[in-house]
Amino acid sequence: MGQDLERAVCQTGEKFYVEVSEHLNGVSKVYYCDSESIHLQWLAMKTEMHKLSEINNKRSRNPPGGSSPSD
Repeated sequence: MGQDLERAVCQTGEKFYVEVSEHLNGVSKVYYCDSESIHLQWLAMKTEMHKLSEINNKRSRNPPGGSSPSD
């Protein structure tokens, strides 16, 4: 994920999260989300995705022993 999601769709961050919250609130009648809570959840998820991506990149560059036929 080289780009931030809100920049990828050519919107300001605030407008993007407001539209996402309006859509989610229209679909879900059980939960209510405001734009700030969606933004905070996205930031937390993006951080974890970056960590996972780093682990995956390290494994692809230096696979564990015994993981290929030549080991």
